[in-house]
Amino acid sequence: MESIEVTGKTVDDAINTASAKLGIPADRLDYTVISEGSKGILGIGAGDAKLLVSTAPALAPGETLPPEPAPALLDGEGEEADAEPEAARPRRPRAQVPDGAALAQRTLEELLERLDIQAEVSLAGDDPIALEVSGEDLGILIGHRGETLTALQFMLNQMLNHKVGDWMGVMVDVEQYRARREHTLNGLAKRMADRARYYRQPVTLEPMPAHERRIVHLALQEHPQVTTHSIGEGEDRRVVISPRG
Repeated sequence: MESIEVTGKTVDDAINTASAKLGIPADRLDYTVISEGSKGILGIGAGDAKLLVSTAPALAPGETLPPEPAPALLDGEGEEADAEPEAARPRRPRAQVPDGAALAQRTLEELLERLDIQAEVSLAGDDPIALEVSGEDLGILIGHRGETLTALQFMLNQMLNHKVGDWMGVMVDVEQYRARREHTLNGLAKRMADRARYYRQPVTLEPMPAHERRIVHLALQEHPQVTTHSIGEGEDRRVVISPRG
């Protein structure tokens, strides 16, 4: 398993840096403390904390291997409630607004200014419109499991909806967190698919928001030996990877 070396003024700072850099929640990092750092004497001899951090969780976060296959949730007519997984559901159409990308970029810059956050906003894509936020110490914009980033994206789209009268569906990323998280989830999906296939038992992943569950479904939708579906309600909804047959 690949690892990277991360430093910070304290161990906690180094952990937060690794979390933002790898797109892995701090409580899911697999790391070894090389040095806890030192304040030195009157600033002389001070040194940063140093960690060796795995680029992916060693095990699936919150995974369980039930002794018996986990049944899918059923609806009132006896059919699987998740028969149409998130990956197959149609996406909400986005409004086509003239100069929409420029408008979205200006609006996000205004929002960050109101939040007193120094950062640069750049256009990362135009179909759909995607914005990238970059700067120093932006972990505050990501939050635990990307929750703050999701809230920031929602606020931006609400502001744009108010301005143009329609939903533009602008995507926002901070320091490529979403891209790194997608890479992590794709790797996780494939590893857990191998586990489900090897043990011939379903593997249940940790609760995830809808957009992350969709990534897992898409990663395995063409897999010849496993299937995926979701169980649970609300914030406890999670993906189950099951062997075929």
